Amino acid sequence: MQLHQLATWTAAAALCAGCVTHPPGPVVPPPLEQQVRYYGGSPLSGPRAGASLDPSAEMLTLRGAAWYLAGAPAGFEPLVSETRLILRDDVASPLRASSELTAGARVTQGAVAARWLKALAAADDTVRSPLGDVSAVLLAGTTTEWLLGPPGLPAGEPRITLLLTPAAGGTVEAALQVASGGDTEVLLAHDNIAPADNPVLLWVNSPFASAQPGSLVATIEIGTTGTGATADWQKERSRAERMVRAASKRALDMKGQVDAKTLADAEIRRAIAGLTEPGQLRPCLVFLAHAGDAQLALDVAMIADEAVLERFAALIDPKVPAGDLGWHLESQVYRLYARALADREVHDAFDAVLLWHAGEVGRTSGAIEDVIRASTDLESLRRNLVAENTFALGGGNPGARVRAYDWLLRHDAAPEGFDPLGSARERRQALAAAGAAAAGPPNPDGRR
Repeated sequence: MQLHQLATWTAAAALCAGCVTHPPGPVVPPPLEQQVRYYGGSPLSGPRAGASLDPSAEMLTLRGAAWYLAGAPAGFEPLVSETRLILRDDVASPLRASSELTAGARVTQGAVAARWLKALAAADDTVRSPLGDVSAVLLAGTTTEWLLGPPGLPAGEPRITLLLTPAAGGTVEAALQVASGGDTEVLLAHDNIAPADNPVLLWVNSPFASAQPGSLVATIEIGTTGTGATADWQKERSRAERMVRAASKRALDMKGQVDAKTLADAEIRRAIAGLTEPGQLRPCLVFLAHAGDAQLALDVAMIADEAVLERFAALIDPKVPAGDLGWHLESQVYRLYARALADREVHDAFDAVLLWHAGEVGRTSGAIEDVIRASTDLESLRRNLVAENTFALGGGNPGARVRAYDWLLRHDAAPEGFDPLGSARERRQALAAAGAAAAGPPNPDGRR
């Protein structure tokens, strides 16, 4: 995370040097509780139905602590300046042009943060009150929620949540969510956190009712366990996996109700109309892709430049039925990239995005077009991607086999016992066995 560094320690020490006004006596925070929860998905997608975990994926760790401060910090960079999107929990108007609930949030990292943390630890109880430590794991494809709120974390009450999702290169995507007064705001950090940034310190004005108004500071340290994860970390990983499965089941059970609430035709129309409004193109595309569970479209909306987004938006049918939104967006963005591939206009970064979402299919325009023509909705698209990547396992190109196999493995569809770099005979045997298993046992007449 590339955050602005401050010039001197004088400003960093201001809080603990008495530059923040507070009444005499110990700091008395409001009653607060911390929890750690997990779900499969991202801060934008929320819990996803059918989310799965890769048991072999590297596990990152989070060590954190929270403090209540008598006042607000001064002299640090506002978090909003390090933010790529400010979202609100409102399907009709998901974008905020400026921060409201999170306006006072600030952040720093590394050496400056370490000095701040040391000063906090040395300060007396008239300056800060510790709220406790947390430990959590960070697993690929999941989001770790660090929640802080009134005891029991009742629905509808103010709440602060830090959302952390593992990303490429051992880094972590971060988002801050603040809920207060019936409103919710989410800030998505522009840059990822890496272990080299440790520690990261985040300040937020307290949204909690208290006789002594103040702010909260969270300290964040990202680590790795490598091959030597302790029993405590393995126990936490098991807890995380159980919570991910439970959240996935709840999302599956509620999918029909969620669709009915979030994909209302009038809301889709408003978001599509917003595509032509100044400054609204990216956030409206993000909202539409999120609402339709169109995963490639969501990534494109998040990372593509304005020229690509304009081409994408021009392909969207303003009259698309709400129930068909996800498939419409996904098919159009695949077609957009098939044309770009044919014209050799795809940047390396988007090669990686296509590889992630489509496997070996995403390498050629013809394969993408064939799959889209053969599909009629998101479910048939997934089936066809599985079929085409499985077909690629039988090819003679080892790189293609590896790409296809890695994609199938992530989607729990890899043939058992198949090694993309094994001998031709071993590969044929594994594919034949997988095909026989998929066909099921033969009928009494010998037919399957």
